[in-house]
Amino acid sequence: VYADATLPERVEAAIQGGTTIVQLRLKHVSTLEYIQWAECIQPICRRYGVPLLIDDRVDVALAVDADGVHVGKDDMPPHIVRRLIGPNKLLGVSTYGDRERILRTFDPEVRADYLGSGAVFP
Repeated sequence: VYADATLPERVEAAIQGGTTIVQLRLKHVSTLEYIQWAECIQPICRRYGVPLLIDDRVDVALAVDADGVHVGKDDMPPHIVRRLIGPNKLLGVSTYGDRERILRTFDPEVRADYLGSGAVFP
């Protein structure tokens, strides 16, 4: 989903259609823009009781008091993220099918709430 003037209505339509969690993923915007978009859609998510996660940016998640954050292998290490966001926020970790990365998400210092595995083939 691209961030433009229709983002709030698209988020609301997705929630009304059954979405149970929203991850805001903006790769090429400034910190200020990221915060502004999060502040724009967060009230929609809260109105429906749907958690808002911020992709990659722990600073943005903390700034807007998002419900959690999702990090990948080139982002802040998950154990540091958990220390910063605390035990009551959601933490998602992309594992890319890497066995060691998967095992680390179960570490008591991380306690990831969910894993992103990438493509899955039979």
